[in-house]
Parts: sequence; C-alpha cells; structure tokens
Amino acid sequence: MMFETFAEHYGIQGVVGVRAITYYGGRFFSPVYGYCEWHRETQTAKCAIGCGMVPGDRHQGCGFHSFWAPPDAKRFVEQIRATEACLVLIECFGRVVMHELGLRAEKARIVAVLDWDPRTIFASWRAPSQFSNLAIPMEAVRVFQVPLIDEHAAEDLIASQREMALAN
Repeated sequence: MMFETFAEHYGIQGVVGVRAITYYGGRFFSPVYGYCEWHRETQTAKCAIGCGMVPGDRHQGCGFHSFWAPPDAKRFVEQIRATEACLVLIECFGRVVMHELGLRAEKARIVAVLDWDPRTIFASWRAPSQFSNLAIPMEAVRVFQVPLIDEHAAEDLIASQREMALAN
C-alpha cells in the first residue's frame, strides 16, 4: 500500500508558504494591503503602485507574500498587532520570487489553516465574545474549505514543496 502525501491528497503542486490573513466584517483580507480580500479560488496579485510584472523587481511590495517558517509569520502578526488574524498556508503559482525568509508570488490559493490562535501573543487583548479560542481559524477552515493542520505538518509541507521547486 502506497502512502499518499498531504500535497498529493490536496493536489498541491506549487511552492507553499505561511502567511497571515485577518478577519473583518465576516470576510478575510491581507492584513497590510486591505484591498486584497481572500477567496476560495486561486487569486492573482496586483501591484499597488502599478508594476507591469508581479511580483516585480522595482520594490518588495507586490505579490502574495509568505514565510518559510511559521514563527516568522507569528512575529509578523505580533509586529502589526493583527489580533483578529489567523495563519494560512498558500500555494504559489505563476511568477514566484523566493528569498531567505519566504517568497512573493503572482498567484496563490489558500490550502490549509494553521491550528494557532494569535491572541496567545496579545496578553492584554480581550477577545469579543463571539470569538473564543480558535474561532477565527475555524471560520477560515469553513470559508476556504481547507483542513486545519498543526505547525509541524505545515513545516513538512513547506520544506517538501520548497525542495521540489529548488530541484526544478
């Protein structure tokens, strides 16, 4: 009997990274670029300053950003004080620019939600009553129809897809 990997089971072929998305008004957005609402299907990035090629070489702002390591994504959530956020894995397509901490991509889709609650890093923040424990990540699981996975599964998938991309 052959063991089916996570990537094979979910049809993941592109490179994968972890990023934050925020929950506001019943919808999910990129925490820095509020004009970017996340949907279930594959999305195409647009540059805020008009680069013709995304991700462009003119600046570091365009493309869907993600990190290789979940702790780096958690630090980002803490730095921007994204109290109503969750971490997701995105599969990246099209033009992909890889760097030391992660990547930027022309196209992306959410393939999983990490089992992590950002409120653990904001000790003084009190959650609204409708969101307790893992409510925001569980809402992302429901909206995007993807699995909830632990950090180790995320790290394994990121590493295997990154190795495959570097080999090509």
